[in-house]
Amino acid sequence: MSDPIIKVKSETKITPVTSDSVISPNPLSIPGKLVEKATGTPLSNAQITLSYTSEGQDQTLSSRTNQTGHGLFSIESLTEYANKTLEYAISYKGTEYYLPSEAESQIFIQSIFSETNPENPSGSYDDNTQNIVAPFYTSPFFLGGVPLAITAIGFVFLLIRRRKKKETQKKPEPPQEPLPNNKALVKSETDTFELEIIFPQITSPFPDKWGVNENLTVKVLLRKNNEPHRKETVKLTVDDQKENNLVTNEKGTAATKLKFKEKRVYKIKAEYKDNSSAAKCAVNRIITIIDYTEEIVEIFNSLFLHFKLTLAQLNKTTTPREFQEIIIKNFSQVNKKSLDKLVSLFEIAEYSLYKLHREEYEKMFLSSRAVQTSIEKPTAQE
Repeated sequence: MSDPIIKVKSETKITPVTSDSVISPNPLSIPGKLVEKATGTPLSNAQITLSYTSEGQDQTLSSRTNQTGHGLFSIESLTEYANKTLEYAISYKGTEYYLPSEAESQIFIQSIFSETNPENPSGSYDDNTQNIVAPFYTSPFFLGGVPLAITAIGFVFLLIRRRKKKETQKKPEPPQEPLPNNKALVKSETDTFELEIIFPQITSPFPDKWGVNENLTVKVLLRKNNEPHRKETVKLTVDDQKENNLVTNEKGTAATKLKFKEKRVYKIKAEYKDNSSAAKCAVNRIITIIDYTEEIVEIFNSLFLHFKLTLAQLNKTTTPREFQEIIIKNFSQVNKKSLDKLVSLFEIAEYSLYKLHREEYEKMFLSSRAVQTSIEKPTAQE
């Protein structure tokens, strides 16, 4: 019996990579990253699109991804969103080899005039300190009728004051790294709250995927001023419907178990409201529910497609063991043990009636990464 024809369709994943807020009127830069969903392999030279609304009109921008799968969008001015949240979407249309994907996100645009003098924004903007500097003509030393000598003395005095102020001014802190998608940080007038969703059973480097009809432990971590926030209620919802009220323990954590009966993408949301300050904190985390046997097949097909783009010997009729031989022939440095495990797991998943579980899925995922990493490493001759 000959091997069936291998399917060569690969899912993609596009992700916005940006901070939670930006200071206006600085140009707004929004990076996005495009990868193969199953393997995490970056997709280069692909066109991705950013969509948003400005002045009541739908706007779109295009960008091409680089070698790491990143594309960058730049918006020059969004004054209408000062101290407001901009909602946007980035998308990829797909090709004959890759399926389309889309992601939505938001960013808070903070106005530089919000805390200084919103009624009189005529002062200049200091790029070094990110403060509004009062207009020079407002100095009392430049009022009409003042003798020239006094004016000169006042001018020197003003320069000395400004120089001392500039020397003693606190240097701006370096920009912070964007929080992971599973964390949220909210500041009130007096406190800082941090809320996080954790999947303890899904460890690095595995993606947020879990088996259908299997119990998934979902844990929330709530902190106040970097300390555990105890005996507080956190609302947990699935797709904004199924609701659980969790009470944090002495470590600021609370947990529950969820079971998903359908294979699809779910949004898990955690929400907390501080009663004293009315500060609200909310965070989402996406979980993809899969059939492990089908996912193992998908990982192999994605890797096959990845090499098919560069190796003419591979085609739709290539069998798994022929694929293995072609890879070894073309890449002498390949991790042969991982490649053999990858092909063997695919054969079990595709050709047998045996139902595979998370253990086999994790082995398949790691084998795929090991194969790609070993091939991408430069050889001794190079």
